[in-house]
Amino acid sequence: MGSYSEDSEARLLHEAIEYSDGRIGQTEEECRPNRHGLRKNVLGLGILALLLYNAALLTFEVASTRGPAPNALAPSQSSINDEHFTLPRDSLLYEERKEWDYQQYPWNQEPSEDLDAVWDDLLHPLNIRITPEEMGLLNENTTDLLRVDNGDYVAVMGVYHFLHCLNNLRRIVHWDYYGPRLANTKHPEGFSKEHSDHCIDAMRQALMCHANTVMYLARWTDDSQVPISNQIRSDADSMTCVDWSSLESWATKRALHRGTYKYLPRMRGTG
Repeated sequence: MGSYSEDSEARLLHEAIEYSDGRIGQTEEECRPNRHGLRKNVLGLGILALLLYNAALLTFEVASTRGPAPNALAPSQSSINDEHFTLPRDSLLYEERKEWDYQQYPWNQEPSEDLDAVWDDLLHPLNIRITPEEMGLLNENTTDLLRVDNGDYVAVMGVYHFLHCLNNLRRIVHWDYYGPRLANTKHPEGFSKEHSDHCIDAMRQALMCHANTVMYLARWTDDSQVPISNQIRSDADSMTCVDWSSLESWATKRALHRGTYKYLPRMRGTG
């Protein structure tokens, strides 16, 4: 499909959604975020993280549950005709479980290389490939879309975009730890106030779109007669949630691995 000019080590996506663990590049001053306001709102970000977890599950919840189709790359015709059709739908499994628990390991660790490795593993299939045939099923306008050397299109699933945003906010909250380690990050704009504002507003819109209507009730947590210290939680024993491993498996098979692909040159006005 023609020659290619840019390798897979280059920037994959616009800075607004690009994921980078930031190890090479600018000075600490250039990548230092405006974090005064963020630190004053650590609790708010924690709540936002919790809500995002719910949104990530609800994003892929559909009216009916089903097992994977025999060919995960060939969605059934009934699915394609469904107004809620998404590419991974026929590959998703569902489970009944509590929606969330407090402080789950390994996510509750203090900032560390071990915790970063967990997040890196979670975000491994952030950037994926979509075949031309699948683009036809989605009825997407393919004009000026980025493609790799075998003709596939470059994509990011919504839930991974928000998880990427959440990971960036997590590191900004713990900037005392991450600041020195990200001093030479390749794309410092990923930790800027502008990118953080983008992430917060994108997640706000997603949460409002996929509104979680489960009721969280306030409970007394100490002997105080003044409702200052209380706990908000739901006692719902189980909900129908996406089995994350089924979604992750679908995405991982399509993950774009660095060094294994190149970009096709841009051909303006064509798909």
